[in-house]
Amino acid sequence: MPDPWPNANADDEQALLMGDLDSGTSGRAAPSAPERWEARPSRRKRFSAIFALMVVVTPFLFLLWMTSWVAYPYSNSTTITTVHDSFVLDSKFDWHAPPAIRVYYWTVSAVPMSSESSGNRTRVVVNGRSPGPVIEANAHDRIHVYVTNGLKDQGTSIHWHGLPLPETPFYDGAAGISQCPIPPGKTLLYNFTVGDWTGTTWWHGHTGMQHTDGLYGPIIVHSPQDHNTAQTNYTAEHVLTFADILDTPADELLPTYLSSHDMETVPEPVPDRVAINGLGGGPHHDKTRRLSTGSATPIHAARTPQETHGVEDNPGYPNTNTSSDDQRENKYFEIQVEQGRTCAVLLLFVLFCDGQCISDDYSRTRLRLIHAGTFAPLRISVDHHTLTLIEADGSPVEPVKVRDLVLQPAQRYSVLIARERGDKEDGVDAFWVRAVMVEDKFAYDNPTRHPEARAILRYTPSPSSASTATSTSTASATLPTTLPGPYRTVEAEWYALPHFDEWALKPPSTDAARRPIPHNNNINAHTIPFIFSIQRTHELNWRSFINGTSWEVPENGEASGVGDLVGVYSRVGREAEVKVWPGDQLVATLQYNQTVDFIITNLDDGDHPFHLHGYAPWILGSGRGRYKPATSAANLDLKTPLRRDTFTVPSRGWAVIRILADNPGYWAFHCHIVWHMMGGGLFQLAIPLPASDGGAVALPEAIVEQCRSWAKPKSL
Repeated sequence: MPDPWPNANADDEQALLMGDLDSGTSGRAAPSAPERWEARPSRRKRFSAIFALMVVVTPFLFLLWMTSWVAYPYSNSTTITTVHDSFVLDSKFDWHAPPAIRVYYWTVSAVPMSSESSGNRTRVVVNGRSPGPVIEANAHDRIHVYVTNGLKDQGTSIHWHGLPLPETPFYDGAAGISQCPIPPGKTLLYNFTVGDWTGTTWWHGHTGMQHTDGLYGPIIVHSPQDHNTAQTNYTAEHVLTFADILDTPADELLPTYLSSHDMETVPEPVPDRVAINGLGGGPHHDKTRRLSTGSATPIHAARTPQETHGVEDNPGYPNTNTSSDDQRENKYFEIQVEQGRTCAVLLLFVLFCDGQCISDDYSRTRLRLIHAGTFAPLRISVDHHTLTLIEADGSPVEPVKVRDLVLQPAQRYSVLIARERGDKEDGVDAFWVRAVMVEDKFAYDNPTRHPEARAILRYTPSPSSASTATSTSTASATLPTTLPGPYRTVEAEWYALPHFDEWALKPPSTDAARRPIPHNNNINAHTIPFIFSIQRTHELNWRSFINGTSWEVPENGEASGVGDLVGVYSRVGREAEVKVWPGDQLVATLQYNQTVDFIITNLDDGDHPFHLHGYAPWILGSGRGRYKPATSAANLDLKTPLRRDTFTVPSRGWAVIRILADNPGYWAFHCHIVWHMMGGGLFQLAIPLPASDGGAVALPEAIVEQCRSWAKPKSL
């Protein structure tokens, strides 16, 4: 087991950066104002000096940029402690730094959160907050996260969503698959490298329903190339983590969802509200009507229309960004975007963006959008702004402008936004960011539902203090008055934009580093049919099925990877096949480096986001109805498909994805609607090591001991 969790009450993160730091030296006092004026050189001399400096420095900057691609070994390093908000990216973060070891100390606990609408509800948090701390790193950094389970009677685990975890599949965090849950009071060190993966992703609980109850947070991984291309030059970037929220703890709702009943449809609990970075500013229900519907249940409910939005509905404004949980649904998260950066300020940056200078009117901001929720898709928009999509689940995409976009649970997008000239000329500085539930999968009406949450995007007239993106609102701050849609001078252009379609996204045409798609025409190729359905069983309860098998959550002391059901860690060279193991564990055993196509059929009447751990598969195509090899296969994209780890399979439709089985381990493949996963909609890929590696890998003793500890009698 790792060392006990050290005392780090004030620290969310310790970043262990490479190399020695300059401790600084003291020099003579700065000259007085008259001395500086008298010593000031002539304008011609200053210009000559600046020009000479540019000539000398530019080659060194170019060499520095080139050497940033060299893989540096880890070495002894100096510890620097940094603490910052989960949604504020450090403006001083060095994207070109050599690989570092970044160390975090987290405690998972359950805390009560007061709510006007529901009395007290419990949230599962890290270091006292939800969303939890951000992990911000560079490609090839190593991440150490000491996770201490502060829950009284539950195990816990953390999944690093979308990260491939090369050579460390046992730290994937899926309870019952890659590990057993961390017992109460115990600590597990997650020790992995992000490899060459870059982009926007998140971490979340993968034990029971803890993710739904608040156990999640952002992960941002940078690369120099991501900040040096002309299409992605931007002056600021901010993280927006969205989630659909339930006022009732999910552990109380899950038994109801899975229990025996005679309903003809399975009713997933409908969310009560939406949160943006933990705050849920938005339309509020009349308190009298809310109390009158107090007898409603998540299964039998009715909703009456409501929609008001203004100061009278938000008594907590303008104190929107406070640590208090009191009436958090009344408050708005606020982003401040600095306006007024000049070309002179961006001079060095422009050296790497083809000489394009970004004017005040068109300086751009990157918003990293993360859906950390459970069930409801969310439609995201920013009033008077066009969204330019540049990333999907960590993969760059050919930039496309859209009016709004739909985030499915677990998906991420990066968009660029820029203030329209007309808004600036009219003095419009504040805009609503909107997140609205997409209701097509709701089986009943929830009377306490708040269908929309809003955040505030505010352009500031002058630069604010470093690393601040969250407003410290003053009494003079005003709510935005903007309406959905475009500014009036660009209406024609805005309405001409295409509707968002995640299956239409493509990798950039200039992405020379894009990994070529493997062909499925060799002897190692394999096709696996994947049929997903939700059915009522003979016991009259509802379960999710994949290929006729409904996954059962293992006991706390059991995990496929630790038990090594199919010999991933002990034997190799097994023929590719699908086996059903005791406990309804459906495991597809593949050969190393095998090209595999999954033909997924969705028999349900709702769209479903599916997620594959350990891989970003190539998304070849999708369609409605039944997949027909003779006709559907002709429409697959076998030349420039996008890669992403979470994709939508349409209702009563199909999708085809491809992987190259070159990442050994046990990997979960499941619907990311958590109700469906916990109801059985999961199966596993077992990928062995190549024979040249001897066919064995040692599990960390901490992972093995963790499973043993659950098997011990409680009295020990």
